[in-house]
Amino acid sequence: MFVVMAHVACQNFRQRGLWVKPSNQAWFEMADTEFDEQQWYETFRVTRDTFQFILNEPTTLMMLL
Repeated sequence: MFVVMAHVACQNFRQRGLWVKPSNQAWFEMADTEFDEQQWYETFRVTRDTFQFILNEPTTLMMLL
């Protein structure tokens, strides 16, 4: 029974696509300077501080090496 259920689950697997909102550097600069905290969170789903932390993390790790 388990094997049949696993087979059915695998057969129903659907490839998911990735949707990306078209944007350019000007859009990011506008978002950085003009979005309030609510607009920022609704757009990026993280706070502005968390976003900056994520961007700076690779730099911080490189400095430690």
